[in-house]
Amino acid sequence: MKNPRRAAGIFLRFAQTVHMKLSCMICSFVLIALGICGGVYALTGFDLLLFLCFGSRAAARAAMGAGGVCGLFSAYAVAALKPFSRLR
Repeated sequence: MKNPRRAAGIFLRFAQTVHMKLSCMICSFVLIALGICGGVYALTGFDLLLFLCFGSRAAARAAMGAGGVCGLFSAYAVAALKPFSRLR
């Protein structure tokens, strides 16, 4: 490489893009999992999230808090990445 700054810039852009996509996929997975747990609770009355947390209310609340953070990150990702801007 003739210009090391350019190489570093390309690497950083690639790393940021890959990690942003990975973060979006993880947050989507968490939101889907919490949605399934909420749907099971709404339809059957069985608290699946509490069952998966082995009855620990603190762990269940931490999981719901993580879901809230994932929701905020997903909203940020939609605003920052503008995935629908090329659709016509």
